[in-house]
Amino acid sequence: SLFKLRELAKGGISQPLLVCGSETDPIVDPRMLTGWQAWLKPADGLRQFPSGHHFFHLAHPQQVGDELLNFWQTVNARTSDLSLII
Repeated sequence: SLFKLRELAKGGISQPLLVCGSETDPIVDPRMLTGWQAWLKPADGLRQFPSGHHFFHLAHPQQVGDELLNFWQTVNARTSDLSLII
């Protein structure tokens, strides 16, 4: 459980990771989002939207959708490239 957890153990996962948030979020402080940098792999992503508060995905549905689509297309392209090498 992440309840009352102050810090995640550093390590990593092999799955692609995209972390999104809003610069105006009163619940998840934007500075906390930058804390994800320690866990991101080179191919992972961190995207902050300029507004929208905690529900930025409702305020910016097109931009969030575009970001997700771009991220997964990039992941798919890298996966395809890797399968050609193997």
